[in-house]
Formats: sequence, structure tokens, C-alpha cells
Amino acid sequence: MSKWSKSVQTRSGCYYQQNKVAIVGISTGGILVDIFCTSATIASAFRNLDTDSSSKLQRIYRVLIADNVLRTLLILAVNAFTLNYAMYSSLSIEPGTASVMQVIPAISNFVYTQALNAEFAWIQVRQGILKAPEQQQQQQQQQRREEEEDVKRLSSNSSS
Repeated sequence: MSKWSKSVQTRSGCYYQQNKVAIVGISTGGILVDIFCTSATIASAFRNLDTDSSSKLQRIYRVLIADNVLRTLLILAVNAFTLNYAMYSSLSIEPGTASVMQVIPAISNFVYTQALNAEFAWIQVRQGILKAPEQQQQQQQQQRREEEEDVKRLSSNSSS
């Protein structure tokens, strides 16, 4: 096996040979980065939260932990599949022959794209948590105004 990945031109077409070290390095790097991010989020939550913490902060950390754990599980699954395939199979692509090697980048890109899309959904959830008290206060103020208007109407009707 050559030192680097390579493509060789033959009469029947191109023959591609992927270097296993590159696949193992990329997949392992993805796994380690996600494990680090999830561990850092959980450690931060345990360090910063106590029984005196506001419920808003606790809810935000719960969302952050859920987001990180779910993303890590998805990324771990796709990278574990890639590692398993890279370690125990030939990483060559021959002309006219279907290979899982052709689908692995598409699967990885799909999972990473869905993880990014999920992050946008989690952002909305976190913003909802931050805005919740403000919306409750506005609703309470609106209810008070309506009650005051009702009292004024009732008092003006009873005066007449």
C-alpha cells in the first residue's frame, strides 16, 4: 500500500486506493472532538449548577446536555461505522464495481448536516427558555390592564 491515497489509470478506468490511516485519523478525530465537547458541557453544568441556581439556567443546561449527547451519539455511530469499514475491508474502488466506500462520505455528510440542522432547532428551544419569563410578565400586565378596564366599566355602569 502506498503512503498516500492514490488513483491509478488503467485501460478499464480509474482504480482508487484510499489510505487507511487517513480514514482512521479523520474518524477518530471526529469522535474525540465530540466526546470532548459533550464532556466539557456536562462538566460545566455540574460546576456551575447547584440547588441555588435559577430554574432558567438549569433548563438551559439540560437542553445543552441533551443537544450534545444526541449529537455525539449520532456522530459516534457514523464514525464507528466508518472506522469498522476502514479497518476490516478493502478501501479500493474499482471501475464498474459498487462499493460502500462510495456511500460513506454521503452518509457522513448527511449525519453532519442533520446535526447542524438540529442545532438550529436547539437554538430556538434555548431562546424560548430565555424569553419565557418576559412573555409571562407581558401576559400578566395585559391581564391586569384588562381587569382594570373591566373594573372601570363596571364602576361606570353602576354609577349610571
